[in-house]
Amino acid sequence: MPSHSPTGTSRRGRASSPVTRRALMAVIAGVVALAVLATVASAKDAPLTIPLPAGSSPEDVTLGKGTTFYTGSLTGQGIFAGDLRTGQGHNLVRSPGHPITGLYVDDRNRIWAAGGPAGDLRVYDAGTGAQLASYRLTGAPGFVSDIVVTDDAAYVTDSFQPRMYTIPLGKGGSLPGQSAVRTTALTGDFVQTGPTGTFNANGIAFFHDKLVIGQTVTGKLFSVDPATGVAKAIDLGGQTVVGADGLMLRNNTLYIAQNFPNLIAVVRLDSDVKTGQVEQRVSDPRFDIPSSVIVFGDAVYAMNARFSTPVTPDKPYDLVGVSLGHGGD
Repeated sequence: MPSHSPTGTSRRGRASSPVTRRALMAVIAGVVALAVLATVASAKDAPLTIPLPAGSSPEDVTLGKGTTFYTGSLTGQGIFAGDLRTGQGHNLVRSPGHPITGLYVDDRNRIWAAGGPAGDLRVYDAGTGAQLASYRLTGAPGFVSDIVVTDDAAYVTDSFQPRMYTIPLGKGGSLPGQSAVRTTALTGDFVQTGPTGTFNANGIAFFHDKLVIGQTVTGKLFSVDPATGVAKAIDLGGQTVVGADGLMLRNNTLYIAQNFPNLIAVVRLDSDVKTGQVEQRVSDPRFDIPSSVIVFGDAVYAMNARFSTPVTPDKPYDLVGVSLGHGGD
């Protein structure tokens, strides 16, 4: 589409007539309408059960561009890229023997992959699977759990230690070196609970300049100052989301996988990030320890981690979708 100067003359040097502009706007409106219809159709027609690689023991799922999604693997199978419209996919990243827990795709189409007990964080090109960077964050007994990436930095939770990690981004979102990594203690209302190996800080999101972190063992949600690590408990009106694992924020609605309770909690956050309301608990007989969620169209998809059954090479895994009937937020 040609762009126009304030004087109404295009960059090609010809004045554009009102008829031309009206015709152009009509074409644009038609294209936009078709794009919207295509998106609605793809969401409506998407399969509500999508098989994942057998034996992969996936722990997290994240959305990429369009209808692409990605899952990791605790058994070292790498990163699987799939299509929500077709249910088909392929192994994008191979990382033999290296576990992958949390995943996040940033605005520059890079996949950030947390290494769980390996204590590291890796960055991959979401299109080619090429590794772009690797960061060492912690040693035992740390557990690098989940990630959120903003315009300025990547923030990572540690489920076994009361702390988080920050990787500041350079100019234009460039990836820094290892020396840029910062470790920040979680303080304030956040209290590490249980013996070593108890999952505490887990899923993470970014909302109104605050980090939102779920504490798996207590079911509490916290707003956290990304610069200081000071946490304040979010008042849920006496309710909790015990088993809070992966979470996804869409507008001001937080979708939370409650793993062993076999639920997805839908929490609407207030703009001050001080209070929230549990609006819905989604259940489905197909849920089998959901550890992560994504929202696509009018459906919320739970990734079945199946933690209660032993991992074998032929053990099946899947994403299962449940229609929320609201057309998405």
